[in-house]
Amino acid sequence: MYDRLIAAAGYWTVLGLFYDLSWHIRHHVDTFFTAQHAILYSGLAALAVIAFFFRREPDFRTTAAGLALFAVGGAADLIEHQFLGIEHDFDALVSPTHLAIGFGLMIVVAAPLRQKRDRGACVAAAAAFVELLHFITHPFFRLNDAARFNVAIPHQLTSDAVTLQTLRAYEQGGGLLGAILLALLTAVPLAYLAQRDLLRRGSCTAFCVLATVLIAYSHSASASEFFAVMIAAVAAGISGDLFLRPHPSNRDLVLVACVPAFVICAVQVLLTAVTQGLWWDVSFACGTVVLATAFALFGVLPLLSRRATEPGT
Repeated sequence: MYDRLIAAAGYWTVLGLFYDLSWHIRHHVDTFFTAQHAILYSGLAALAVIAFFFRREPDFRTTAAGLALFAVGGAADLIEHQFLGIEHDFDALVSPTHLAIGFGLMIVVAAPLRQKRDRGACVAAAAAFVELLHFITHPFFRLNDAARFNVAIPHQLTSDAVTLQTLRAYEQGGGLLGAILLALLTAVPLAYLAQRDLLRRGSCTAFCVLATVLIAYSHSASASEFFAVMIAAVAAGISGDLFLRPHPSNRDLVLVACVPAFVICAVQVLLTAVTQGLWWDVSFACGTVVLATAFALFGVLPLLSRRATEPGT
């Protein structure tokens, strides 16, 4: 019961964090007292109550430490907003108070993963943890920022269009980094869960959806963009479920982790190009998917070597 309650309240809190992020992206925010913060801190309160009632749990001290860090970061954030104003863009990303909130929440939501007792709670906790990693790296999760400016395709520009050519370079570099992060944050948690036999049929799909829906909502400029990301997530999850086996071998782990990483990148790039337009040619798009999948494989390899040395494997 404890694991499931922590997983549910933790995901609710992460949802509040992303709701706040999406509000900052779409609106000018000039106060700490918002509905988004109410959702976020109601999650903190729920987590604290759950931890108190289950204080005999072996993981209580670690969870309490995470809650304390979260609370200190939240109080400092209130003081900072009142006296120094509201942060925006990258300032908000690297704000020490925001980092304290994020790191504290990471410690708390990972509680079911530390105990490894309830498969469903572990999948939900892993999804919440990945969404937090998405939050920390969210400026890189936009494959088609330049297309939003409604300017000409770069290869049609003249050589003296310095500003747009420079924008194209940043667009390609940022998009490539985003694809690599997406692949890693899909493959490594799936490999971790599969290695510990915490996945069952449908778990990969549930994980991919829960680990993608919040970042997709906060960053999507239109319904078509949101659904493109979610279709990619569902396709990736189904592909992982197809290769899921009880007590997986190293080969099974690679397939369960890296096939979804390939699918989510490939489908998202394809649908983004069709529905929104990309400043990438076919060669760059294909190379990005291949390189991202290679990074996913590199991220999974340490888990394979450790698994080979575990007793009974």
